[in-house]
Amino acid sequence: KQWYQRRVRELIKQESFLLTLVETLDKQRQVSKRDKSNIAALMIVSLMDDMAYTTTILRSLLSKLISDTVNSDARRIKLLLRRSEHITEKYLSNWLTFNLHSFLCESAGQPLYVLYRAIKQQIEKGPVDYITGNARYALHEKNLLSKITEFHKLNVMVYLEDDPYLKDYPLHPPQVVPGIPALLRHHIPNQS
Repeated sequence: KQWYQRRVRELIKQESFLLTLVETLDKQRQVSKRDKSNIAALMIVSLMDDMAYTTTILRSLLSKLISDTVNSDARRIKLLLRRSEHITEKYLSNWLTFNLHSFLCESAGQPLYVLYRAIKQQIEKGPVDYITGNARYALHEKNLLSKITEFHKLNVMVYLEDDPYLKDYPLHPPQVVPGIPALLRHHIPNQS
């Protein structure tokens, strides 16, 4: 058993083997998108102790995928890296996730979340169609309300008589409050 594991490990460390394996599996119609995603994830996990080699494999896979796409049908270049049909695309996604995880958690996560909440709050300043999600203030032109109607802001106070935890608790829409964590903004008073 250990001999087989050692042999598989040696094969994985051979770039030509990995490139041939990925190319062969991508050509098989029986391999589903889910299987391709699992293969890409297993490749990243098995190679994560040597990120330089993992990046070399990614570079080789991407250059092969791009050249194959351009040579076969130049019109398909627009769809490249959008549909995740190839193991290479899944591999790239996993590689980015693995490498950017700590950066997002430590540095960029909070500013991105604040930006998201600020955009959401700005969009919700005007009317939003419940069915389509179109809004008076939208980021993209196609998501704008086609007909602007008169609207009035309505504040609703909900009184939940039977629920001891939420009794007399006003329900507020989510808001961005700088410097105050989300958990502390909507504190439910202890009724015990």
